[in-house]
Amino acid sequence: MVEGSHFAKSIMDASWNQFRQFLTYKAEEAGRKLGLVNPAYTTQDCSRCKHREEKKLSERMHHCSRCGYQTTRDLNAAENILALGLDGLGTIPRSLCL
Repeated sequence: MVEGSHFAKSIMDASWNQFRQFLTYKAEEAGRKLGLVNPAYTTQDCSRCKHREEKKLSERMHHCSRCGYQTTRDLNAAENILALGLDGLGTIPRSLCL
């Protein structure tokens, strides 16, 4: 239904919205909180020192020129998303052993 349709973006947006509604419902049912995080710049911001460096999509490694932290681009983004989510929920992690 999505492929080749001029309504593809609208269909995908509706699907993500429905998925979010399901997650919200299930979290409430389980007595949990659902935190939504804007993923903008999570691959460009260093998860250790928060320094932002622009990267091409083809760059798969994160190398921070400020603090020297090196990891995969995806792991760096995951650490940033986790920190944003916990911050949004008002939760302070006991330790970040990633």
